[in-house]
Amino acid sequence: MRVLVTGGRDYQDMDRVYEVLGLFKELAYHRSENLTIVTGACPTGADKLASVYVHSYCDCHIEEHPAANFGSWPSCGPRRNAYMVGLGADFVVAFPGGRGTSDCVAKAKRAGILTFLVG
Repeated sequence: MRVLVTGGRDYQDMDRVYEVLGLFKELAYHRSENLTIVTGACPTGADKLASVYVHSYCDCHIEEHPAANFGSWPSCGPRRNAYMVGLGADFVVAFPGGRGTSDCVAKAKRAGILTFLVG
């Protein structure tokens, strides 16, 4: 099971990230599937919290795609989002964020990926 995590670089609700990702961990377990968490590898915010969760609490794989690998700012973020969505995911989890989060959510919805907006 692939879960793409997106959210703001200023997002700091660690408990909420852990709670939501824990639900996907349980779902993968009950479906007898391996879990992969996909992020944009931002060193702060929702991406960082997801990474900490994986490394601390989850026996699963993390796949990180830094925006810097996709050219220069400001177009690197949207290109990275398109790439991550294009790789496919079973679910997208969107924590509060700004334009980058909205862009990733829009691309995921156009791709037909079930998307959860976390408040």
